[in-house]
Amino acid sequence: MRRSEATQSLGRRVRGRVVVEPEALATAGRDGSHLVGEPLAVVTPRDAADVVALVRWARRQRVPLVARGGGTSLDGESVPADGSVVVDLAGWNSVREVSAEGRWARVEPGVVNARLQEVVRPFGLFFPPNPGSWQTATIGGNVATNASGPRSFRYGPMRRWVCAAEVVLGTGELVRLGSRVAKRSVGPDLL
Repeated sequence: MRRSEATQSLGRRVRGRVVVEPEALATAGRDGSHLVGEPLAVVTPRDAADVVALVRWARRQRVPLVARGGGTSLDGESVPADGSVVVDLAGWNSVREVSAEGRWARVEPGVVNARLQEVVRPFGLFFPPNPGSWQTATIGGNVATNASGPRSFRYGPMRRWVCAAEVVLGTGELVRLGSRVAKRSVGPDLL
């Protein structure tokens, strides 16, 4: 399938923005690592249903997907393979809910680590994971890389601080993993 056919097909499947302008592709093709890739397109999904549609399209077309938030990675995690589609989640940046009593927050993957710190501070809380890029790195990227930092010696890496997640599997299935409760023993821990 040619590039134009692929992007038109993609545009019919998702409701979010599909960007193919060379400048946008060049920006999405690099991160803090200085590695460079050439994506087919950049998609900004509207919601989880859009991500499901995107994953199903990519599976049928055999096109790799690369999630991108802040693009701060120094290891190249958000650099796309040539011909892949970048899933831009930077706009998914809301802190949806904070429970001071339960000591948890429900956030979208594009929330910047520093922003979460600001939001939970009035509740007398703080978010322990603090990678070197904590002022610009997103929670989604922190989760994807199990980010740590100087405080991880005392508090542990990112995985220690994720109790639940809503994710789209490679099959295009939307699933919820984990629970808000601290102690749970129902089935395998897929989170």
